[in-house]
Amino acid sequence: MNKSPNLLVFFLSMFFAASLWFTPGLQQQAAGADEKEYTVGVVPQFEQRKLYAVWKPIIEDLEKKTGITLSLKSTLTIQAFEKAIARGDFDFVYLNPYHLVQVHDTQGYTRL
Repeated sequence: MNKSPNLLVFFLSMFFAASLWFTPGLQQQAAGADEKEYTVGVVPQFEQRKLYAVWKPIIEDLEKKTGITLSLKSTLTIQAFEKAIARGDFDFVYLNPYHLVQVHDTQGYTRL
């Protein structure tokens, strides 16, 4: 009867919903002005099946609450993830503070 995974999904959903809502320009996207798909990059902290099992419900909940189309993306290794964020491959990224410091100036990622 461990409720911590459900609690984690709830808090992450609320965090991302709030961060998406307060991102400039996305309110118009939610109103249907454009059907752009945004990518959400997630640090590969688990093997792929577990990562998608944790994050897919969060992404689906955010899509329902915001009306924005999101696509969950990850990589197989930390090194590949670091290269992807350095290239700016993701619109939104769940990462650790170390990675944010690395890419803040070069890619313009901002913490939410």
